[in-house]
Amino acid sequence: MKHYIRLDGIFVIKTFSTAFEQPQDGDVCVNENGSRHFNLNVFDSRGLPKLKYIDGEILETNEVDLVGKIEELEASLPNSNVTDKEMLEIALERISVLEDLING
Repeated sequence: MKHYIRLDGIFVIKTFSTAFEQPQDGDVCVNENGSRHFNLNVFDSRGLPKLKYIDGEILETNEVDLVGKIEELEASLPNSNVTDKEMLEIALERISVLEDLING
């Protein structure tokens, strides 16, 4: 089985093996002879990428890598006038977007 990663810029947003999915254009093969399962936890609890792909290596991200992503997340946070119901709807929408990214 081959192992692949899917990227958003330098950030790893999905990992998979050819046992369960076929690669799309732009996916990167990182192991030609891997096991059946290849699934890394690619997002932290804030929804930020934990891994990056640089010069053929999968590395952990750091705060410097994530500055732009953190700013995007903070800018998208609603103001304090938002109700709990609206916050729940926003959270569910973000979960849906992340699931779409993960599932291709």
